[in-house]
Formats: sequence, structure tokens, C-alpha cells
Amino acid sequence: MAPTIYTEQLEVDFRKAAAKLEGQFAGHTHADKTFDRNTVVITPSGSIVALFLKDVLDPEHCKRAYKLCKTVNDPVENRPAATGSASLPRIKKNGRRGAYNAAPQSVTRIHERDDVRQGLLGAIAGTARRPPRQSELTNQRSDLLAVLRPLVEEADHLYKLYLPRHYAHQRAEVKKAPEFRRWQTAFSSLYIPKNFRTGYHHDSANLRGALSVLFPLGYFTGAELVLPRWRIAFALEPGDLLIFDPQELHGNLPIEGERVSVVCYCARNLSGYGKK
Repeated sequence: MAPTIYTEQLEVDFRKAAAKLEGQFAGHTHADKTFDRNTVVITPSGSIVALFLKDVLDPEHCKRAYKLCKTVNDPVENRPAATGSASLPRIKKNGRRGAYNAAPQSVTRIHERDDVRQGLLGAIAGTARRPPRQSELTNQRSDLLAVLRPLVEEADHLYKLYLPRHYAHQRAEVKKAPEFRRWQTAFSSLYIPKNFRTGYHHDSANLRGALSVLFPLGYFTGAELVLPRWRIAFALEPGDLLIFDPQELHGNLPIEGERVSVVCYCARNLSGYGKK
């Protein structure tokens, strides 16, 4: 029996007010409604901004994935906007300025203290400086790929089932770059943040017009994902799935406990490098 999917029709667009929040942390006053049941959210123009699905992923698979995913160990200094901090020039060990910006060292030290880490499996988006490529973690952690595969394939199935038009666009793009395609899904990349309360940001490395699929793992409370433009939030627990537009400004409320999430997406500039 198919689950009931409720529809939330939004009526007001708070774009200008939300834009002023970029780089700041989410607050409870930034959302008028929090969703914790099956809901598709429709903007005033009729587009889908998010689909929340409750208890759709196998709990045993989630537990097994959590045990391995919580071992990701890369710092989050390369995401200054998401850390809610200034974007400063990265200084190399030789004292010279690097090609990319990073979060301040003071923020990095706080994240190290609080065990805020990240990992990326799969494709890294192409940029003006570098072509797309596989992340180092992809070759180092076949165990992570193996434990995540059933969850990612189920997430892919649900994406295709409930949002076929969005799915078809994304799948067509990732099929153009088969060397980066993750299994037979519409995803090229799996981003794994641990204990990372993100400030309001847009996901700039994602394929435009495509959606991201997110599911949390671990033992935690809080961490609701807030979309301030629409003044809504999503209260996700292990087993839940959120499909949303990553170009919408988004960030998390405070986290209590240990939380790992997995974000499945298609990176931009995988084929026809430099044209997208």
C-alpha cells in the first residue's frame, strides 16, 4: 500500500529576507513550520522545493552505515560559507597564499575539538582551474561504498518513483559521464558530513536543475534543516529521506549527540567540461 503524501502549498516568498541570512547559522525563529511526516512542498510558482519521506530506509542498513560513516576524518575548512565564517585565503605550509579560500583557523580548531569532519565519495565537480576527478576517499574506502550502496540505491529508487521528471533530467546528465556515475543511479557523488551544523549556504558544486537526496545516520536530536526563503524546516531522523533543491539557501539547527548524514547528488561539469 502506497503511503500518503501530504501537500504543502507555499504562498509567500521571503527571498529578500533570506538572502541577508547567508553565512549565518539557522535559528528556530527562521521557520514557521517544521515537517516530520510525508510531505511534498510546492512553491507559489508551482515548482517542487522538497519531498520529505518518513521511515523509508532499512534501519539495520542505517546502523551498519553509521558505524563506518562516522569514521570520515577530513576537516571542513574548505567550506567557509557552510561553516558560518568568513572566507579567507588558504595559507600553504610554505607561507604562500593558496589557490582556494578556507575557513579561519580559529573556526577549524573549534571543529577539531567538536569532532566536526567530512568525507566525499565519488566525483569532485570540475572548476575553471581543474577538470572533474574522483575523490581520494573513493579509492581509499571501498568499505564505505559497499555499506552505503543499498541505502543509496533505495534512495535512488524513491527519487525516481516520486519525482520522475527531476530524476530523468539528472540521470540523463550523469549518464553522459559514466566514469563518474555511482552504480546505476542518478548520482555521481556522496558527501558525508559528521556533526556539521552548517550555516546558511547554497551547494555550488551541484548540477543545476537537479535535486539532492539526504538521509541522516546516528544518535542525535535537533539538526533540523531550515530553508529560510520559505520559512520551513525538516526534522529528519535515521530512516528518513529528504529530496530537496540544493540551490535553495539552507542550514541546520543545533545538533545534540552524534550525527552523520549522507547527501547524494550529481556534481556539475562532469561532461562537456567548462560548458555548464
